[in-house]
Amino acid sequence: MLKQELSIGVQFIPIAINNGKDGSNTMGYIVNILNVLEGAINFEHSGYGVLKDGDKKVYAIWKYALNDSIIRNYDLFRLKEHSVAMFCSEKIK
Repeated sequence: MLKQELSIGVQFIPIAINNGKDGSNTMGYIVNILNVLEGAINFEHSGYGVLKDGDKKVYAIWKYALNDSIIRNYDLFRLKEHSVAMFCSEKIK
């Protein structure tokens, strides 16, 4: 059911997980989050530092505050400004 609900903006990649002890396989999925939102971080209320690497800015964020107006229609997403972090809505938590 969750797979059907999240079909937009999320890619489910089927995988076989090998149990090395007995050689059996368990089927599973890797979830690739395709929704990347720009401007969703509320920097005024977030805790962060900025490092500069030439013309690029690298953000070290330890406390996220997000803009509800940007994230409200997404259940799973990443942030353009900090793509390593992944977020999920209360709906699927």
